[in-house]
Amino acid sequence: MVIDHFDSYATLTAAVRDIASKLGCSPDSLRVWYKQAQRDAGKEAGPTSVEKARIKELGPE
Repeated sequence: MVIDHFDSYATLTAAVRDIASKLGCSPDSLRVWYKQAQRDAGKEAGPTSVEKARIKELGPE
């Protein structure tokens, strides 16, 4: 929803706050989910969900 409606808001913070209140979740949770979706789509640097799962699977080796 943040990606789809981002253009309707002045900032990412404004979008996250408003949409989170409508969804009934915390703005921090929604921001984390948004950032992860951006990484998964290759639009932001950092580990993807698949990479995070693989790292967790490997454990402390």
